[in-house]
Amino acid sequence: LDLDADQVAYMGDDDIDAPAIAWAGVGVSVPGAMPAAAAAARYITCRHPGHGAVREVCEQILAARVRT
Repeated sequence: LDLDADQVAYMGDDDIDAPAIAWAGVGVSVPGAMPAAAAAARYITCRHPGHGAVREVCEQILAARVRT
């Protein structure tokens, strides 16, 4: 896809996700994530996994696009 980090959102909750979360322009994790994933994230969702966390992030991204 040839995308730069600032064009990518990555959401994860496990240790293996931490490098990608840190690299992405929008690095996201969720409540209860493994410590490495949470530490790498720029944003931690209010909603828990399976209870609207992905939707929360999508709404934030779409709202940011409207403002720019």
